[in-house]
Amino acid sequence: MIFTSTKSSRTFAGAVIAAFVVTVSLSCASTQKPSEDSPGSDPWFLAARTADIPVLEGMLQGGKPIDETSSVGVTALMMASRHSNPETVQWLLEKGADPNKPDRDGLASLMYALVGLGRGVKLEKTVDILLRAGANPFQLDGLGLQPIQVMMEAGLDEQIKQVKFTNKKPCDLGQPKPGQISLAQGARKLENPELATFLEAQGCW
Repeated sequence: MIFTSTKSSRTFAGAVIAAFVVTVSLSCASTQKPSEDSPGSDPWFLAARTADIPVLEGMLQGGKPIDETSSVGVTALMMASRHSNPETVQWLLEKGADPNKPDRDGLASLMYALVGLGRGVKLEKTVDILLRAGANPFQLDGLGLQPIQVMMEAGLDEQIKQVKFTNKKPCDLGQPKPGQISLAQGARKLENPELATFLEAQGCW
């Protein structure tokens, strides 16, 4: 769980996060001009994006698999998470959607929420719901980034404090390599000593 150190105390993970925003956008496809096989052109994924639970319910009862994927590996839960539709996210999870299922680039629903279109309370609720459902904040994605790192950048301190740090999900793995810093060190670079103290109390170096 290591960040690359940069001169800026606010953007040490920003470049990587920006790359993930592009990846998510490409995976979800354009909602303005959906192609024939894009998630935006399928009624199932469109309902997830627009929080149309009655349509989702009807399609599920008609035999639609809850974790059906698009041609790029996107699920309805990823789509709802990307648009921070907390009620839809909760409904999909209650119906058995897998919060840790990755797309073809290794991104799961928690990362979709974090680098998606939601902001403020809706994003916080969406992240809360995903974490309570077992979304893994330590899950490595295609570029080697973990959701918990993006949560730090987004200032989601209360959500980070919900994370269960165990020997199966340690805060930091091994010792930092040259040019790299840990989560706790990253929190201090973000001028967040309270979060850094919390992380250190969980065993982060």
